[in-house]
Order: sequence, then structure tokens, then C-alpha cells
Amino acid sequence: MRKLLPLLAAFIFSCTPSTTPQTKVASQAQSNANSQPPASPGIAQSTNASIPMPEVKAFAVVSIWRASPKPDQRGPNLPPTREVKTENVRFDKEPVIGEKVTVIPLGVNLAPIELKITKAKNARDACDEKEAKTYWDIELEAIDRKEFFDAAPLSNRSLEFPFDVCIVYPSVGFVRALGKDQIANEMLPKDVSLSTVTAAIDLTNDLQPDLLIIKYCCDDATKSPDDPANDCYHCGKAFKKSPAAWKLVDASSPC
Repeated sequence: MRKLLPLLAAFIFSCTPSTTPQTKVASQAQSNANSQPPASPGIAQSTNASIPMPEVKAFAVVSIWRASPKPDQRGPNLPPTREVKTENVRFDKEPVIGEKVTVIPLGVNLAPIELKITKAKNARDACDEKEAKTYWDIELEAIDRKEFFDAAPLSNRSLEFPFDVCIVYPSVGFVRALGKDQIANEMLPKDVSLSTVTAAIDLTNDLQPDLLIIKYCCDDATKSPDDPANDCYHCGKAFKKSPAAWKLVDASSPC
């Protein structure tokens, strides 16, 4: 198999600060809000009000890692889970230690939470031969919410890495992950295929994506590398919606 690791790097860009939004966080779908565990303390549930677009300096899709003191002979951890963390968070500029990010579970019925940044270590991109770009490997505090320990993995995932989350920095007051069944092609940037969408995030409570991360086969941008039928190298792009149109804010490809 020639597949690379899933897209893990954060996408950083400059935004003009907007009015601070009300402190409210939506469930992944409004119809499921009542069945979800509560959001982090200080984060309320969905509202019908329109939400101003917040300032976003970075967003990324990374894996949840459930560590256990019982590894099996092949390496993966076995239950019981000892701690739950996010894996391989990377920004391309130094964040403020102690500031919070919003963590949005993808594909599972869990409410968003907030976590503090605990460490930031300078790093280099292994693909950058000129070492022209600096990155920061980020550590977040461990997750102590019981529902993250207990949630069943997605059908194509292991108990150790059960699902992905989208991380938005700094923490935002309102956020909703949109499923593919909630997105239409006309909501996406030009030439983006719905099948390649990894995360579609609504920040303004209009059921429209404001942040978008896609992962696709490098030799065919219409195909998803998550499809077992597609044996391909992974490429990725991140988009942020501006008032006028979608803006490409970063892209990734193999070395």
C-alpha cells in the first residue's frame, strides 16, 4: 500500500478579528442535540440566533488517541483506557501557552469541548529541504470526559484511534460539525468533491460550512483516500470562507 498517514498538520492563516461571538456551542446536528453529552463547562448548547464570524488563527484535523497500560503483542493498546489525548497537533506559528482550543468530534455523537494548550515545541518540516518554514508541535491537556473514553470507534477505526476531531484555535464560542448529508455541492469551493470532505465546520449557526478540510488522492482530486478501493498518495487542502468566496489557506502533499 502506498498510502501515507492521514492529514495531521494544522492550517494557519491570518484573519481580521471580528466581534467576539456569544459563548454557545452547537451539537453536530440540531436534531441530535438533546441526546448528546453536555459540552464543556462554560459552553452552552445551540441557539437560533445568528453568530458573528469569530477570529480563527488555526484549524486542523487530528486523531483521538486512547492510551492503555495493556499493549498487545502487535503494538495497539487494549482496554481499559488510561487516558485520552489528541495526536500530532501542529501549528506553523507559536501559540500562547494556556490559551484554549475548541475540539469538535467528527462522525460521532459527542459534544465539542475546550482544552488548554500545555506545550509548544519548535519543529521543522521533514519535506522542507530549505528549512524555510517553522512549525510548532502542540500538546493539549488530556481529555477527562467519560464519553471520550466510552465512545465506540467508527466502523473503519480501531479502539486505540477511534475517531478524528477538528481543532480550532483560539477557542470559539459556537461551532457545529456538519455531516456530508448536511452539505450540498454548491456549498463547497469550486472543483472540490463532496466525497473528499474530512471536516466541514459551521461557526455562524447558518448550517453552512465556514471552515473546510479535504483529503484526496493526489492523482485524482475527486477520489477520497479513505475509500479502500483507492490506493493512492494523500493530498490535502484547507479553506476558510470569506464574505465574498472561499479562500484556500493551505495545502499539503507528500515529499
